[in-house]
Amino acid sequence: MTGLLIVEEAFNTDITLHIRDFRLGKDGQFIALSVPRNAVLGGTPRTVSTANWQVDGVTEVPTGGGLIRLRLVVTDPTRVFALSVTDAADFPLIAPQTTIEALLAHGQPADYALRMPATGEMQILMTQGGLQDRPACPVARHRHAAEPRPRGSGSLPPNPVPEPDLANAESVELTIGWTPEAASAAIPPSSCRRSTGRSGPVTAPILPPRLATVTRGRTCILRLRNETQDVHPIHLHGHAFRLLRSTTRVLAQITTDTALLQAQETVEVALGADNPGDWVLHCHVIEHQKTGLSTCLRVA
Repeated sequence: MTGLLIVEEAFNTDITLHIRDFRLGKDGQFIALSVPRNAVLGGTPRTVSTANWQVDGVTEVPTGGGLIRLRLVVTDPTRVFALSVTDAADFPLIAPQTTIEALLAHGQPADYALRMPATGEMQILMTQGGLQDRPACPVARHRHAAEPRPRGSGSLPPNPVPEPDLANAESVELTIGWTPEAASAAIPPSSCRRSTGRSGPVTAPILPPRLATVTRGRTCILRLRNETQDVHPIHLHGHAFRLLRSTTRVLAQITTDTALLQAQETVEVALGADNPGDWVLHCHVIEHQKTGLSTCLRVA
């Protein structure tokens, strides 16, 4: 059960794509949502891919190269999606480029501004799993409306995110690995150790064990170290952070609340700790979260 809460801004046309897979049998009925063998790896994959609950849905957009606010959000708990837009994209909001390509993790959004091409259709393509050797297939198509609509300015106010002070930052490290048991007193608080499944699912408390306490008003650099062969979209509640660097690839310099960790990758992010409280830091693969990949960051 997922949904989106959207605060509308002055824009010509607003299109939201809620991308999610469903685990259905040939008769269209739900089948087992979790399979133990898959749960301890990358998560149990779904069988039917949708955007806004439709397979290959079509949305009407303004004629004559109308201005579009495109919101993409992945709420699927298992897959990473490589998304691209064809035949459009004048000025995406989060990157200085003329095409839209995004690697979106579980639970991660991305917003763009673009112009609809003057003729024809615009397709949004998806490669499941984020693997470039798999064929891309349409997840949504947009065609022209019968009547033109007024064009908007496309201006967006900046988000009130604190600018990180990297020269005076505190550092916190989180190591993600494996353990034969779901809970062990020998595991340091700076680690999240997933169960191999032999001891069954974890009954989580109201808050998971605390990773660290960060001084309110200071910048915190989170060093997220993945020692497994699985991908982990690490999500922080209550704050947004800036992607800094990776040990394996070049990261887009964007502000987000979810960092996708690939196999054997370490990613550093910076956040301005301006929101006091205990904030959960966890994997958005829900089967991973349920087997121990969850911790808590205190800002005080």
